[in-house]
Amino acid sequence: MNDNFAPSNLNDCLKLMKMKKILLFSFVLFSLAIFAQNDSKKDTISNYSKILRNTSFSGLLQTRYLVSLTENVDVNGVNIADQQKLVTNSFNVRRARFLLKSKINDRFDLGMMLNFAEFNNSNLTGKVLEQAFVRYSHNKHLKIQLGQFRPYFGIEDEIPSEFIKSVDFSNGYYLLGKNGWQSFQTGIAVYGDVNNAKNPLKYYVGATNGNSRGSEIDNDQSKHVYARLEKDFKDDLKIGVNGGIGSYINQSGNVIGADVEKTFTINPKWNLEIISEYKEGNNFSEFGVSKLSPKPELKDFRFRSFYINPIIRYNLNSPRLRSIEFSNRYEYLNPNYQLEGNVRTTFTPMLTLEFADQYFACLQIGAMIDDYKRNIPLTSEYDHATMFVQVQARF
Repeated sequence: MNDNFAPSNLNDCLKLMKMKKILLFSFVLFSLAIFAQNDSKKDTISNYSKILRNTSFSGLLQTRYLVSLTENVDVNGVNIADQQKLVTNSFNVRRARFLLKSKINDRFDLGMMLNFAEFNNSNLTGKVLEQAFVRYSHNKHLKIQLGQFRPYFGIEDEIPSEFIKSVDFSNGYYLLGKNGWQSFQTGIAVYGDVNNAKNPLKYYVGATNGNSRGSEIDNDQSKHVYARLEKDFKDDLKIGVNGGIGSYINQSGNVIGADVEKTFTINPKWNLEIISEYKEGNNFSEFGVSKLSPKPELKDFRFRSFYINPIIRYNLNSPRLRSIEFSNRYEYLNPNYQLEGNVRTTFTPMLTLEFADQYFACLQIGAMIDDYKRNIPLTSEYDHATMFVQVQARF
């Protein structure tokens, strides 16, 4: 290397690296801009500003009644010693969502989603605003999304809460949300179909801050980077695989996962659907709050999660009652299998009466049954069972 161009110190090296990143980023944006215009010569329309412009609104309400079936455990699953503070039954609004979708033209659209039920929390940091993104759709092979959204890191990221066919998302989903992989994150995603087959292979790649929603800016220099491949096969079978890398306090971590969906049509009235996911990776959140001394390295904090949810459905197709479903999701979650984590297993049997197609109105009755390897008094890590009755309506 010519000495005239050699950086004289570490600061110069860092400046040079930053300049390279800026140039690379600018080149990517420029390339995308050129790519976006590659078919302009074929156009006969002189102005696409308002082509296909429209705006739609939708909403979801989930309200429930909860009853604790375990002595000295409240409706939130927390062991309570003081009987005067023990609440064993309660009405609750779980979600009150308002969703806006606006198509700017044939290429650009945006989405925003608010959950007004979050106003019931005393601390609103990271609450209420769930989605806020802009998307550019060049074609079915290339879509770019920027803002706050669910990263494409598994089945539960693709399915709205009203369609998950259980009372809530899995325990593993919320753990990965705390670690910056699932739930609502801020970043960029690029996705689309790899080929033109009838059931194409789909890809998803992206980068997020990894510090969950509600933060104005990132809390460190690193980003979570993830990728997913998904394939629909014939006979109602879908398989997906995921992988991601990230870091916390200058220590690198990773996560991997796989999922499968399969529907068996028994006859026109009956069908059986099976949904299952497995994920494993470094537990950043557990590492961050660990009080072990001396503190182990991040590589020693690894979680493992799995669930399987069989759903049997009977299609009545009567004027008032459209279907009856029964599900019983089994979950296994070990927050730290390398350091004897407190294993949690959960069963969620649930009966669903669907009064309007596509779950526009339904009644759900069931129970959440948690079993821990070790009961820790005065915490939520305590064996318990909670019965629920939930009504869901959407528009």
